Amino acid sequence: MRLFAWLAFAMLAGNGPPPKMVVVRGPAELPAKQYVVGGLPSVAFQSNRFLTETVPSLREDVEHLRQTVRIEDNVLANDLIAGLAAIAILQNRPKDAMVLVEEARAAGVKPRQRAFDLLPYEFAAAVDRGGAPPDCGRGAALLARRLDSVPPAVARGEAIARYAQFETTSRALLVGSIKASIDPIAVANHGRVTLLQALRLARSRATAAAIPACRSAVSEMLRTWLADPRHAATNIWNAREPAATAFSHASPVVVAIWDSGYDPNLFPGQLAHDPAEPVDGQDNDRNGVVDDWNGPTLDYRLRPIAASLPPPSPLLARQLDMQMTLHKGNDDMELGLGTPEAGFMAKRAREADVEAQTNDDLLWNEVGIRNHGTKLASEIADGAPYVRLYNVFALPFGYDPTAVPLDEGQIDRWVAAIDRAGARMRAAGVRVANLSWGITAAEIAQNLQEVGGETDHSRAVERGKALFAKADAALRRVIAESPDILFVTGAGNSNQSDVILASSPQSIVAPNLLVVGAAEPDGTISDFSTFGDSVSIYAWGNGVPVRTPGGGATHGKGTSEAAPLVVRAAAQMLAVNPRLSAVQLSQALRSTATKGDDGLALLHPANAVEWARTH
Repeated sequence: MRLFAWLAFAMLAGNGPPPKMVVVRGPAELPAKQYVVGGLPSVAFQSNRFLTETVPSLREDVEHLRQTVRIEDNVLANDLIAGLAAIAILQNRPKDAMVLVEEARAAGVKPRQRAFDLLPYEFAAAVDRGGAPPDCGRGAALLARRLDSVPPAVARGEAIARYAQFETTSRALLVGSIKASIDPIAVANHGRVTLLQALRLARSRATAAAIPACRSAVSEMLRTWLADPRHAATNIWNAREPAATAFSHASPVVVAIWDSGYDPNLFPGQLAHDPAEPVDGQDNDRNGVVDDWNGPTLDYRLRPIAASLPPPSPLLARQLDMQMTLHKGNDDMELGLGTPEAGFMAKRAREADVEAQTNDDLLWNEVGIRNHGTKLASEIADGAPYVRLYNVFALPFGYDPTAVPLDEGQIDRWVAAIDRAGARMRAAGVRVANLSWGITAAEIAQNLQEVGGETDHSRAVERGKALFAKADAALRRVIAESPDILFVTGAGNSNQSDVILASSPQSIVAPNLLVVGAAEPDGTISDFSTFGDSVSIYAWGNGVPVRTPGGGATHGKGTSEAAPLVVRAAAQMLAVNPRLSAVQLSQALRSTATKGDDGLALLHPANAVEWARTH
């Protein structure tokens, strides 16, 4: 049900000139549209009322928005098109859905997008038979033709994604996800949902109707396609590693993992000692924690703690082993691996009840961020005995299991922690620091509205901008005050230009900062990777071998996983030549990179180490 008109775009009466086209650079700049869906979203999106009242109003509003606004965020623009395509499916307009599919593909910025964007909605349109059971054979044939129409290197990622979708999608999974993520926000907002949340409900309903019914036919076709040797992935990265003999006389190198903490038990003999906190039974740095000798560690609310890794919430503690298995299963499915963990995850997604699915969704982010730092540390330190890890567990965003509010108190505490972390890293002799995270004003504004108690959209946007400016200034300050440290950050997983993303530290320009994009095993840019002029080097970012707390082996995906490989290469360079400066490291890593077929500067650790050895 529509609550109010598009006041921001209303025209005054009269015959004056049309209003100037409004530019929207991200979700936070959308008008504050809200909808009453008639109860909890997890229940209401399945109702007739949702179809007869919310969906028509939603369609009208999105179409009006696309006519009156220039959206520069290509991901947001794509979300709106996908929402309209889902609405077309729900309203039995398959031809209109196909027009939107073609529009999205024409606007794609990467090969996979141009070939496959909105493929689930094309599938739904193809199998639609006007209320009769779907024509699954026709849909499977359509997907097969699409996959065979482009080179296997482009098609493989889409085949894996669609296989995972068909193997895991169930009504209970979709309802549980909405119950965990949208219901609490709607309750706090007096039963209202935003435009983007309403579009997600429409997409979920369209997906729930089309995919499970055709699971058997499509999954079998995709399994066959992926098993074909002609469609196998190639990997250029392992051959680029320097020989182990290059480090026969390696010097120790202190590397900071500025992240969500790591499992110290996985790295015996590789933990750096912080001179600010010697092991003497005293609280030498006066932070309230005795003998936190491996670096400053703070919980998600930025209070000093002794733990090197965040303890699980009570809910997660009761399910930790199972949730870790689900995450490994997800990692395996994203590589198309038919492991027992992948099978367990798919079976649970299909068969578990709504309550179980809700808990799984609620805990997903907590497990992900808890695993994050250990994954990165393992990429850098495993097989590199000269690396000494320094733990900077000081991030403002976390889950226990719900998201921590990014309000003024939280950001002020983080700013103070940033300055302290910089001083501690410099005193501890850190030479390279991994920062596989970023923050934007829009994310802060969204957090304030979803979990921070802010009910006014415009005020949330302004608060988000002010809080981002504080954090960004602190990050700029610590990088400028630490010229001997090479800071390395992942570019982000936004699949859009760095100009639109405008995140920190990624938008900081400094001679001792490197921004890393993600590349596929074959060296082409990953579909999720942020790109643009600030991204100066790309590294393997999909299927990277990593370890998780407790030592479990899995694979990582994201620019978060690409950045540590650049950090590792920098540490390797310092291991053979400790005299190199941070600026020399940055310049040499870029100059020794090779050019990929699409022009990307691809990390080459062996070249970088040889350069360091001879300079």
